[in-house]
Parts: sequence; C-alpha cells; structure tokens
Amino acid sequence: MTTTVGSVLENSRDYIINALINYQRLQAPKTWIGSKEENVLILLSELMQVVKELADTLATHTHSGVVAGPATTKGPVQASVITEHGVDSGDFKIRVDVVTKR
Repeated sequence: MTTTVGSVLENSRDYIINALINYQRLQAPKTWIGSKEENVLILLSELMQVVKELADTLATHTHSGVVAGPATTKGPVQASVITEHGVDSGDFKIRVDVVTKR
C-alpha cells in the first residue's frame, strides 16, 4: 500500500510540475493575483483606464501659436495632462514591481 500511495503522490507531483512548466490556467468568476495588499488585475484595469484617458487626450489635443506657413508649433496646450498620465503609468509600474518575483 505504501508503494501505491507513494506512486500516486509522485505521479501527482510530476503532473503538477509539468503543468506549471508548460502553462497555468486560472479560471474563476472573480480572480485575485498578487499580494495581500495588491491585486495585479486591479492594477491592469487602472492602467488601461490611464491608457484610455491618454488616448482621448492625445486625440483631441491642440497647440497654441500655430501660424500659417512652415513654422514650428509650441507644445500641446494639454501637455501637463499628458505628463500626468505618464506619472500615473509610472506609479502603476512601481505597484506591480512590488508584487512581482524576479
């Protein structure tokens, strides 16, 4: 009986290791991935919101000082908003890095 139990445990261990090496599928109605304090999926959602806001800002941005002819323009009127989106993205990266094993 010990040999049978040992074989089952070893086969199970080998299966689990093989599954982890090849892929891992996680399927549930609600999922938490991360640390006790930080859910990486929430961070991903928040980052996607920042990307959407950045795209919306860039799609409608304007420049002041535009004149007819071959001239250079000033920076976007919304430059500070665009910069803030970059700051937000950097903050999300820091939060993800804290819970990421490297």
